[in-house]
Amino acid sequence: MLPTSGAARTWSGLNVSSFQVAITVQEVQQHGLAAIGPCAVELATAEGLDAHRRAVTMRMEAIA
Repeated sequence: MLPTSGAARTWSGLNVSSFQVAITVQEVQQHGLAAIGPCAVELATAEGLDAHRRAVTMRMEAIA
Protein backbone atom coordinates (compact mmCIF):
# COMPACT_ATOMS: atom_id res chain seq x y z
CA MET A 1 0.00 0.00 0.00
CA LEU A 2 1.34 3.41 -0.98
CA PRO A 3 0.73 6.55 1.09
CA THR A 4 -1.47 8.67 -1.18
CA SER A 5 -3.05 10.94 1.45
CA GLY A 6 -6.48 9.94 0.19
CA ALA A 7 -5.77 10.86 -3.43
CA ALA A 8 -6.66 7.34 -4.58
CA ARG A 9 -10.26 7.98 -3.59
CA THR A 10 -10.48 10.92 -5.99
CA TRP A 11 -8.16 9.86 -8.80
CA SER A 12 -7.56 6.43 -10.20
CA GLY A 13 -4.53 4.52 -9.05
CA LEU A 14 -1.72 3.27 -11.24
CA ASN A 15 -2.39 2.20 -14.79
CA VAL A 16 -0.34 1.38 -17.86
CA SER A 17 0.21 5.05 -18.73
CA SER A 18 1.86 5.57 -15.33
CA PHE A 19 4.80 3.51 -16.60
CA GLN A 20 4.99 4.81 -20.18
CA VAL A 21 7.50 7.36 -21.39
CA ALA A 22 6.45 9.80 -24.09
CA ILE A 23 9.01 10.20 -26.87
CA THR A 24 8.71 13.06 -29.32
CA VAL A 25 10.36 13.50 -32.69
CA GLN A 26 10.94 16.97 -34.07
CA GLU A 27 11.91 18.12 -37.52
CA VAL A 28 13.38 21.41 -38.66
CA GLN A 29 13.34 22.84 -42.15
CA GLN A 30 16.34 24.53 -43.74
CA HIS A 31 15.19 28.09 -43.06
CA GLY A 32 14.42 27.16 -39.46
CA LEU A 33 17.85 25.61 -38.97
CA ALA A 34 19.46 28.71 -40.44
CA ALA A 35 17.56 30.81 -37.90
CA ILE A 36 18.12 28.76 -34.73
CA GLY A 37 21.25 26.78 -35.60
CA PRO A 38 23.82 29.27 -34.29
CA CYS A 39 21.96 29.55 -30.98
CA ALA A 40 21.70 25.75 -30.72
CA VAL A 41 25.46 25.45 -31.29
CA GLU A 42 26.15 28.04 -28.59
CA LEU A 43 23.85 26.31 -26.08
CA ALA A 44 25.31 22.88 -26.84
CA THR A 45 28.82 24.27 -26.36
CA ALA A 46 27.88 25.88 -23.03
CA GLU A 47 26.31 22.64 -21.80
CA GLY A 48 29.18 20.45 -22.97
CA LEU A 49 27.02 18.54 -25.46
CA ASP A 50 29.70 18.08 -28.11
CA ALA A 51 27.80 15.52 -30.20
CA HIS A 52 24.77 17.84 -30.41
CA ARG A 53 27.02 20.76 -31.36
CA ARG A 54 28.69 18.71 -34.10
CA ALA A 55 25.34 17.45 -35.42
CA VAL A 56 23.91 20.95 -35.75
CA THR A 57 27.14 22.30 -37.22
CA MET A 58 27.21 19.53 -39.84
CA ARG A 59 23.59 20.18 -40.79
CA MET A 60 24.24 23.92 -41.07
CA GLU A 61 27.25 23.27 -43.32
CA ALA A 62 25.16 20.97 -45.52
CA ILE A 63 22.56 23.68 -46.21
CA ALA A 64 25.14 26.45 -46.77
